Formats: sequence, C-alpha cells, structure tokens
Amino acid sequence: MMKKNCSVEAWWRVMCMAGIFVLCVCGAVMGQALEHDFLEASHAYKENNYDQAIALYEAMLMKGYESGNLYYNLANNYFKKGELAKALLHYKRAELFIPGDSDLKANYSYCRSLLQLGQDEPEENWFLRLIDAAFAAFNLDCLVIVLSLMQAMFFLLAMLYQFAHGRKRLCKAGSVICVVIFLLGAIAFKRKIEYQKRAAVVMVKELESKFEPLESATTHFILPEGVTVEVLESSGAWHKIRRVDAKIGWVNKEGLAFIAAR
Repeated sequence: MMKKNCSVEAWWRVMCMAGIFVLCVCGAVMGQALEHDFLEASHAYKENNYDQAIALYEAMLMKGYESGNLYYNLANNYFKKGELAKALLHYKRAELFIPGDSDLKANYSYCRSLLQLGQDEPEENWFLRLIDAAFAAFNLDCLVIVLSLMQAMFFLLAMLYQFAHGRKRLCKAGSVICVVIFLLGAIAFKRKIEYQKRAAVVMVKELESKFEPLESATTHFILPEGVTVEVLESSGAWHKIRRVDAKIGWVNKEGLAFIAAR
C-alpha cells in the first residue's frame, strides 16, 4: 500500500512539473509575440502609418493584454491622426496604470487644451481633494501593496508593544501613523474604484443631454467632445450622467466611452 501511494505521489509531481514547464513555454512564446507586435507598431508609428499601428495595438488589447505603455502609445497614434477624443480616452486609460508618468500628463494636458476643455474634476471638499492629491501617483495595484504593508506594520508594532518596555510610546505613535495611512489609503482606493466604474468620455462633437431618457425630451445642455462625465445609472439606450458642475441629464449611450475598458 505504501509503494502504491508513493507511485501516485511521484506521478502527480511529474504532472505538476510538466504543467509548469508548459506554462513557462507558453508565457515565453506569448511574451515574444507581444514584443514583436510592439516593435512592429512602433515602427509603423515612426513611418507615420498610424492606422497600422492602431490596428496592432488594438489586436493586443483583443488578446487580453493591457498596460499603461500600450494605451499611451495608442493615444499618441490617435492624436497624430487628429482624433482627439479617442486620444484623450486612451490617455485616461493609460493613467489608470501609470498615473505618475510625466510624459503622459504633458500629452494629456496638451490634448485637453486643443479641445478647449475647462475643469475636468468635480468640485469637492478640501479633505477629499487632499486625499486624491496624496495618492494621485498610485494605481490600484500600488495602493493594495501600501494597504497591505500598513496592515502588516500595525500588527508588527502591536506585537512589539508587548515586549518593548522602554519604547512603548514609539510603538504607539507608529501604530497610529499606520492606521491613519491605512484609512486614507482605503478612502483613495474606494474613490479610484468608483471613478473607474463611472467615468466616461464624450466621443462625439456635441452630445445632447436631455431632461428625460427620450429622443423627444427637451435638451438640458450640450456636452462638448472629450469632456469627462460621471455615469450614475443606465436605462435602455440611455445613460444618466453628471457633469463636473453637478448638472444631471440623460445622454445616448452611443456618444460615450467608459474610461475603464469593458
């Protein structure tokens, strides 16, 4: 009976090792293919063949690959073609991955200036603006790491507090700092999640916002190309949106694209 169990265990080890080997090979092949596509797209961009570059980047997205650099390069191609709303949308998508990138910020600001857009963020109280500013350079993955580190540090300091007789005050101060950073980071994380779920960009020259989700309804206001709005709810072919100045209306879904790719 013992020999049989050993044989089964050895068989499972072989199968696991084979599976890991296959995954590594597939990952390496996929990585080489993506690298080749990136180089080909970059070459097309340098040759001013923006349509080909866009097609290559879109194909990579269809394969399930996403990155800040991919969206950034895609945005640059749309910008060169003069499709500013699409460029702005993909700069926004790149920002979800690389929020602190200086080149991205510069290109995004320049694109907004060409579209002659005003304020892009809703007016909120100073505390929320301060939190957003403090964690602006962190994407969601980085925030998860920060929150995990703060949690681990808090428990470590709590354990040390039991033994560090001469440094209890230091442990208390450290614990308080960890809790404060954790709470502020959690608020920032929640706000970024909500932003990704609701934020959308106007993709047409002018988008009519109506009082009701009906074509025959009275127009409330006009949204210019490239402006960012918050989607509150959906009904059929309509989205209920809120502008940065808190005005609310209904717009046709076809005129919007969510910043978080769906």
